[in-house]
Amino acid sequence: MNCPTHDSTENKMIVFDMDSTLIDAETIDELARAAGVVSKVEEITKRAMCGDLDFGQALAERVNLLEGLPLETALDAVNQINLMQGAAELILNIKNRDYKTALVSRGFSISAEMVGTARAVCSSEMVQMMPVSLKRQVLP
Repeated sequence: MNCPTHDSTENKMIVFDMDSTLIDAETIDELARAAGVVSKVEEITKRAMCGDLDFGQALAERVNLLEGLPLETALDAVNQINLMQGAAELILNIKNRDYKTALVSRGFSISAEMVGTARAVCSSEMVQMMPVSLKRQVLP
C-alpha cells in the first residue's frame, strides 16, 4: 500500500472538538453536577434533543442554572474531567510529527483553557464560543 507523504516544510494542523470528543464528558453536565442541578440540566438537554427547544434556548436555560457556582467549585469540577482514552498518546504522536494542534469548542472557556493549556493539547489559539473564563469569580 502506498501512503501519501508530506513535505516537512508544509504547514500541518489537526483541529479537535472538545466536549465528548477529546474529553470524556460534557463540561456543562460536570458543572451542573458540581452545582447540584445535573438532573435539571439533563432534562433540558433531553427536551432539546427531542426538538422541543432550539439550541439557543436550551443553552440559555442550562447556563442560567449554573448562576452563582463559585469559581473554585467550577475549577474542581473541570479538573476532574479526563481526556478520552488514547487522546494523550494521539496528541503526542501528531506533535512528534510536527503537526500543530488546535481546540475548537462551543463550550465553556474554563474547560477549554484547562484542556488546551494544562493538558498541552493546543499549540495554536483555541477557538471557543462560550465566554465564561477563568478570569471570572463566579459563573454567570
